[in-house]
Amino acid sequence: MPKRYTKEFKETILELHNQGKSARQLSLEYEVGYSTILKWVQGAIITSPGGLTPAEAKALRKQLNEKDE
Repeated sequence: MPKRYTKEFKETILELHNQGKSARQLSLEYEVGYSTILKWVQGAIITSPGGLTPAEAKALRKQLNEKDE
C-alpha cells in the first residue's frame, strides 16, 4: 500500500523545491521517493492558474530531470 502524505507535508516539500532544493536532495532528506516529488512538482505547476500545455509539461519534466543529475 502506498504511503500517504499530508497536504501540509507536500506543500512544505514544494516550497523547499521552489526555494532551490533539488528533488533528489529533498528525497534523501525527507525519505520521499524521488519520482513522487517530481510528480508533486509537475502537478503543482500544471494545476496552477494558467497551467501548462502537454508539450510544456513534457519540457518541464525534462528540465527537472536534468537539474537533479
